[in-house]
Amino acid sequence: MEFRLNLTLAGGFFAVPNEIVDKHMQLCTEKQLKTLLLMLRHPQEATTPEQIAQKLKIASADAQDHLLYWAEQGVISLCGEGSNQTKKQPETPMKAIPGAENAAKPAAQHTAPTGQKITSNARVHLSAADINRMAQKDSNVTLLLQETQLLLGRELTPSQTSLVMELYSEYGLSPQYIFTLINYCVSNGKRSMNYIGTVAASWMEKGITTVEQAEAEIGRLEEAHSREAQVKAIIGIRDRNLSTSQKAHVARWFEEYQMSTDMIRLAFDKMVDNTGKVSFPYMDKMMQNWYNQGLKTPEQVAQSDQKRKTAKPEEKPSYDMELINKRFELGNIK
Repeated sequence: MEFRLNLTLAGGFFAVPNEIVDKHMQLCTEKQLKTLLLMLRHPQEATTPEQIAQKLKIASADAQDHLLYWAEQGVISLCGEGSNQTKKQPETPMKAIPGAENAAKPAAQHTAPTGQKITSNARVHLSAADINRMAQKDSNVTLLLQETQLLLGRELTPSQTSLVMELYSEYGLSPQYIFTLINYCVSNGKRSMNYIGTVAASWMEKGITTVEQAEAEIGRLEEAHSREAQVKAIIGIRDRNLSTSQKAHVARWFEEYQMSTDMIRLAFDKMVDNTGKVSFPYMDKMMQNWYNQGLKTPEQVAQSDQKRKTAKPEEKPSYDMELINKRFELGNIK
């Protein structure tokens, strides 16, 4: 199947430089391309971020980022105030960005450092020119950005693109690891790159730096979420998440005490009967006692309670042998 351009369209045509199609189509974003097309439509006129923002219905700051991207590539130039500062420099080797020199190496050769805060102000922010040069050396870069946009269901902003590339180039995380991370966050309704960066930081601080470790962590988190949902259903919590301390109690009930949901339900019923309110520490103490006694089922708890109720207290003799002995010694009793 073939298609041809209709050369009889009304209104004429305007020129698009070959370099745009040959070099930049795979690297630029949809909004960056639209920005350039608007400028190419009126090549003799200067434009401003505000004008682009109005036509594309985007923020002025984003429009400025799109214009600066093309300026850095030498496709457009900045005129007027500030033009000397942003004029494109001759092509030079990639800047010395931590880890960027390794971007073309297989991700398996990297070991992501632990204990780092990738969402802090100390982050290295990569420019569009930096990322473009990296993409020319490493085919994974273009694939990584395209697949990330598909997972998130939207075009990445420059700052979001920079964060994805930091995960890959600076922290040495493989594309598959990053896809696994993003897919997990999206499956939980979290599409914010700030949230994704926070999860990445948390995982790296725990030493979770491989795909296998990430998948194991996701399994653990999903199991914990399932257990918390069961406890919330038992207690009747519907409008909020559990607090950090409450989540710690739930983890202990399942992992340390090895309690079933039936035992948790029993503890809840007894707590309400005895106190009339919800107290996770009270339930925890109850289940700790059951664990120490080796009670694993509600039936065993019922049997233990019954034995305690029916056990007769030890009867004390009605006479005092010590007093009787003293009387013998004193000669009062013969």
